[in-house]
Amino acid sequence: MAIRLPATLFFVATFGIVLAQDGTTTAPPAPSVDRSGEPLLREMLASMGQVRNVRLTIGRYFLGAPGDRVSESAVSRVWYREPGVFRLQWSEVMGDAQLWVTDGRSLLRDSMGTRSVSVRDPLKSFAEKGSGPSIEEIGSVILWALDGEASLPLIAPEGKRVVRLADVEGLTVVESASTVGTVRFFARRSGGALRVVRVETQRGSGPAPVSFGGGAFITRDEVLEWESVRRFEDWVFDPSPPKGLEVRDERTSKKPGGW
Repeated sequence: MAIRLPATLFFVATFGIVLAQDGTTTAPPAPSVDRSGEPLLREMLASMGQVRNVRLTIGRYFLGAPGDRVSESAVSRVWYREPGVFRLQWSEVMGDAQLWVTDGRSLLRDSMGTRSVSVRDPLKSFAEKGSGPSIEEIGSVILWALDGEASLPLIAPEGKRVVRLADVEGLTVVESASTVGTVRFFARRSGGALRVVRVETQRGSGPAPVSFGGGAFITRDEVLEWESVRRFEDWVFDPSPPKGLEVRDERTSKKPGGW
């Protein structure tokens, strides 16, 4: 026996739209996105955004699955005074290396092992995207957190999922769908502040953001050293190019008389 559906149900079932009484059509409401972890994420970013004058060592590991741990694939050493003033030395086990130094006015980028360097306009934050490799590639998403809540559009864009997960080894865990993949922040609460000590990032075709795995590409960045520094020596943030190398000056406004 044939069953005749009411016109409204027919349109919803067939076209995914709702036929209103006046004959107009409206799309069904979009499913809600779980952002229940956003307040905690904001608290964590606010805490990290207050950090000044520290020296960090961050190790990067490639994981086959959550909980796996293999030997370090890369190490980042970071001297950080304030937003836009930092020194970053990155090296990986295969031999590639990068040195970035900025005093807030110029940025020196040196692909170690070549005979040339570039000098560019400074980055105002770690999250700022320039040409070439980005901070999360040669440093870590952990450095985004040092930008504070200004990095929220990258870490948890509007309309994307942000949730708190179960604590791990006494660490507070927040997971978000970031612009580079699903990211899990592991933070330790100390003196009322949340300090990020580990980040796991999933890229690839896994079932993110529900869970990690499924053959996706996962990296783990861990803070191996965190040292407060009262005062940095002048050379730390000096972007002057080393002598004897070709210099590509790509700054939009250049210092009178060069260096």
